[in-house]
Amino acid sequence: MKPSLAFLLQSRLSIALALAAMAIARSEASPPRSALSLCLTAAASTIDGAEAEARLRSDEVDIRALVAGVGGEGVEAGFAASFPYVRLGATRPAGLAAFVYGPASAAFQLLGRSGSPLALDGPGDAAYLGASLGEDFGIFAATPLSGDGTLGEPREAFGAWLSPRGGRVSALAMACGEPGRAGGPSWYDAPEPPSRRAFAAVSAQTASVPAAGSVWAIAAAAVGSAGFPGPDAAAGRLEARASSGRFRLEAIGSVASGSWTDPDGAAAPRIRLDSDVRYSSRGFASTLGYRYTVAESALSRYAVSAEMVNRLGFSRVGASMTPATDADAAVVELDTRLRPAMARWLTLSSSWRAVGGEATRLDALASIRLGDAIRAALDCGGRLSPDGSFAKGSVSVSRVGPRGSLCCSVRSVGWIASGDFSDESVEYAVRATAMLK
Repeated sequence: MKPSLAFLLQSRLSIALALAAMAIARSEASPPRSALSLCLTAAASTIDGAEAEARLRSDEVDIRALVAGVGGEGVEAGFAASFPYVRLGATRPAGLAAFVYGPASAAFQLLGRSGSPLALDGPGDAAYLGASLGEDFGIFAATPLSGDGTLGEPREAFGAWLSPRGGRVSALAMACGEPGRAGGPSWYDAPEPPSRRAFAAVSAQTASVPAAGSVWAIAAAAVGSAGFPGPDAAAGRLEARASSGRFRLEAIGSVASGSWTDPDGAAAPRIRLDSDVRYSSRGFASTLGYRYTVAESALSRYAVSAEMVNRLGFSRVGASMTPATDADAAVVELDTRLRPAMARWLTLSSSWRAVGGEATRLDALASIRLGDAIRAALDCGGRLSPDGSFAKGSVSVSRVGPRGSLCCSVRSVGWIASGDFSDESVEYAVRATAMLK
């Protein structure tokens, strides 16, 4: 569901910052250095309803707006805007703020990141409603949105940051609310009153001077939090990239105390390590990955892949294994992909998964892409599992031009069991875009 316009207008955290943002944007923002471009999108679907989106963008301005309606459930809207010194509307945490909201994330959060702690998000699927005032330093506020786009639990977060763009050191301080919890039927499960939690975080990063053959970059961050009332907690994170010759290394490590909760109230693994080593040479590449996580119990995962591009085409094989633990059985997965040179319009792929030594699914898929200005796409697949056989597919035709496109498509809604085909299992959609400069 899309963020509701009523909630966007009524949100307590945006009103004060929006007024200040407009004043600063008028007085300090310089005119865009390039011409504005406007992208208009309209889409209609038998499943998702109709929506219209507009995006106005230049070097320094990015404004996004969306209006959507699904059946008789009314009309919803979302909005996001970025000006010099201002972020407002549909946003997501970035940089050091992203570390505070998810210290054990598998994605890089710190390397190459500086400036505002909020980044614009798509108005249609935003997880937060927020506002920030400043670039190298400033103040910000954010609150989570629930799955239907309305305001979630009362966990509004307010804070300030210092992070010079392109700099090596960043700092952030913030506080958020935590809702109370009713007690259970047993006297062991006592109720918890509403509380506040404060966070203080710092990060630093450095990189080698670019040189022929080898480069590296490393970043580290630490955060401490205190509850009023509530337990104190801390978390740390280390990110590294390095390449030398034909080898490349990426590694992310994090630790968190057992009582850690982020501003959304979520816990984090006590230890997590993700690492990948990649070797590439003359059309061949291979990657070896390892993940180690300690939450309720220790869990390891090994992954390996190899891919080749030559006169015969493109091929890839990937495999992963998660050894058995006291709570879970071993998991093994094998994926393949093939695009023959004699039929570059065709891609074949498969995916196999086994748990505890027994196969749980086998997928076989084919994808066809034809045309240039007029493009046709066909995707189909079959699945075998202990629950029976399933199928899915989609067909689309697109007309693509320099100033826009039009696409009509028909697709199955997920995997369909044999014999369960119905009108509700098929989606018909049309999507049009136009670019104005």
